[in-house]
Order: sequence, then C-alpha cells, then structure tokens
Amino acid sequence: MRPRVLALAMLVVIVGLGVATAVLVSGLVRESRAAGESLLRLSEVVLSDGEPLDASAPARRFRIERGETAASIAERLERDGFISSALAFRTRARLEGLDVRFEAGEYEISAAMRPSEIMMRLLRGRFAS
Repeated sequence: MRPRVLALAMLVVIVGLGVATAVLVSGLVRESRAAGESLLRLSEVVLSDGEPLDASAPARRFRIERGETAASIAERLERDGFISSALAFRTRARLEGLDVRFEAGEYEISAAMRPSEIMMRLLRGRFAS
C-alpha cells in the first residue's frame, strides 16, 4: 500500500506544481500585456506631434539660458503652458537627436504651436526682437 500512497502523493505534488506554474505564467502574461499596452500608449504620445495646447494663445517670450538641459527646458515649457507634456517633448527631442542642440537666447513661441514647431524654433536660433 505504501507505494500507492507515495505515487498518489507525488501525483498531487506534480498536479499542484502544474497548477501553480499555470497561474504564474497566466499572471506574467497579463502583466506583460499591461506593460506592453502602457509602452504603446507612451510611444503614441511621444511620437505623435499632438495638437497645440491652446490654438488661440498669443506668442510670448521664452528664454533658454546657456548650458540649460533639454530636461529643464521641457519642464519650463510645460510649467509655462506652452506644451502639455515635458516627458513627451524631452523624449521626442532625444529620439530625434535634438536634445543637445537647443540654442540659448530669447524666443517668441506660443501654445498655439505644435510641440514640433516649438522644438524647431528652439533649434533654428530665431531670437525674439
């Protein structure tokens, strides 16, 4: 009888491990799917040019200091109401290799401009008069 009990116990352990593995894999698949969906949404935000933040906004001055980083420029653009997402602006600038090319100076920009238009303005050295 003992071999039968031992075989039954081993069968219970094997089935239990199989169920535990299935539950773990199922959870990992759900987590990967959720992470993938989040990355897809982030890439859509970053890669899309987006709409202007305020189509009727007037142009205002924006100053970039010498040595200022793309991260601080993006944060100020968001804080000052020119763009909706500093993260999207900074990430897009980095992906396009533009994050190290912003020029110091004063610019006339507007929340009526698309983020890419603001980015190009900050690259081309169009200083406010």
